[in-house]
Amino acid sequence: MDNVIVNYLPDILKVSGIIIPLIVAIVTWYLNERSKRIFEAYIRKEERYAELMSIPTAFGQQSCDIRPEFLSHPASVPVTFGH
Repeated sequence: MDNVIVNYLPDILKVSGIIIPLIVAIVTWYLNERSKRIFEAYIRKEERYAELMSIPTAFGQQSCDIRPEFLSHPASVPVTFGH
């Protein structure tokens, strides 16, 4: 049994030398893309908040009065976080 493992050890090391870096690269890419999406969502929210704060009558009116105007803006894209 030990001879079989020793005989195949170089092949196992060659394959694991390809598989492990590939898995690490895929996981790293996924985490990088995920962090980009989260950051872009944060920037969109920040821009929307700044726009809301720039409306001088925002706090003087009922929210139902300004909501259609605010939501009709092209930047009002629903922000969701991936799971």
